[in-house]
Amino acid sequence: MRILHVVQSWNTNIGGSLIVARALVKAQRNLGVDARVVSLYVNSVDAEKTSRESYEISCAIPRKARWTRGIVSLRQVIKKFQPDLIHHHDGIMWPRLACIGLGIPRVSHGHLGACVSNPFSSSWWTHQLAKLTTNHLIAISKWVAQSWTDSGMSESKITLIPNGVDTERFYKRPDSVRSIIRKRYGIMDGETLLVWAGRLDMNTKGLDRLVKLSKDLPCPVRLIIIGDGPDGPWLKNSFLDLALSPPPIFTGLLEDPSDIFGSADAFVLTSRTESFGLVLLEAASSSLPIYAFPCQGGGNELLDELQAYRAADADYSGLADAISHKLGILPSNCQAMIQERYSWKTGSIASLEVYKKVLAASAR
Repeated sequence: MRILHVVQSWNTNIGGSLIVARALVKAQRNLGVDARVVSLYVNSVDAEKTSRESYEISCAIPRKARWTRGIVSLRQVIKKFQPDLIHHHDGIMWPRLACIGLGIPRVSHGHLGACVSNPFSSSWWTHQLAKLTTNHLIAISKWVAQSWTDSGMSESKITLIPNGVDTERFYKRPDSVRSIIRKRYGIMDGETLLVWAGRLDMNTKGLDRLVKLSKDLPCPVRLIIIGDGPDGPWLKNSFLDLALSPPPIFTGLLEDPSDIFGSADAFVLTSRTESFGLVLLEAASSSLPIYAFPCQGGGNELLDELQAYRAADADYSGLADAISHKLGILPSNCQAMIQERYSWKTGSIASLEVYKKVLAASAR
C-alpha cells in the first residue's frame, strides 16, 4: 500500500498537523506501508534546512506561485510516486484541485473543526471543496467530528482517531539530565519550572491570560515559554512592562522541546480553544501536572481525561495559587492510558483500517 500524506510546509510553528503527519508516516512505515509525506510550500531558508527523512518530499513552492506552479508540481510528485491513496493534512484549496481527475481516493485529516465562515470567504469554499472531494474524514476529537457532521458530512464518512504522543521522546528525565537542562536555561535550585508551549497567537492561545497569570505567580515559579508566532513581540513587550523578577524564559521555536518538558515541574494551558491539544499529551507523558483555564473544543475533552486542575475564567490568582502549592495531579493510570489509547502505533493501525475501507469502496 502506497500512501502520500500532504502538508503545507516543514514549519512546525504553523500547527500540529505536521507533527501528526510525520508521526503517522513513521508509524505506518514501521508497519510495512510505503508512506511518504510531501510539503507544499517553502517558508524560509531555516525551515528548508530542517533535517528530513528520505521519504519526505518537498515541492518548495513560494506561496505567491501556488496557482501557477503548485498544481503542476504536486501532480508531478503524485505521478512519480503513484500512491494508492492521498491523505490530506493541508487544509487549503489548490492541492484539492490538483488531485481532481486523478482517480485516487482521498482521506482528509480533521485537525480543525468545520469552517463556520460565510459563503463570501475563501475558507468557506475550501471547506465545501474538502467535503466534496473527501472519501473519508479522520477526526482528532469528538468536537471536530461533531462540527463536520453539523456542516453536512455524513457520520458514516467520519472516523474518530485521536492524536498520539511519542513516549520515547516525552518522558520524565532522570535527575542527572534534569539538572543539566535546568542549568542550561538558568533555572535555580528550588524553582518550580512551569512550561507554556504553543503558537504565539493571541486569539486562540490566550496570551493575555498568560500575562495576567504571571502577575500572580510567586517567585519560586519560573515560567518558560516555547514557541513563536505573530503575537510574540506583543507578549515579550507585555512581560517587559511587568518587569518580573526573575523574568520568563523565551526559547523560541524548538524542533524538539521534549528535554524541557521532561525536566520541568508543571504545565499550563491558557488557550481559549483547542481542536485537540497535543501539548497536553506531551505534558502528561512527561509526568507534568496540568493547569488550565476553561477551553473550548476537543482540548476540553483531553483536560477532563487528564484530570487537569482548572480555574474559573479570569481567576488568575486562584490558578497561580494552585500552581504554587502543587495541587495538580495526573490520573494514577496516566502512563498506561497514554500507551493504550494515544500511541502513534494505535493511531496508525486505526488509520490503515480507514484506508482499507476507502480503497475497498473505491474498487467497487
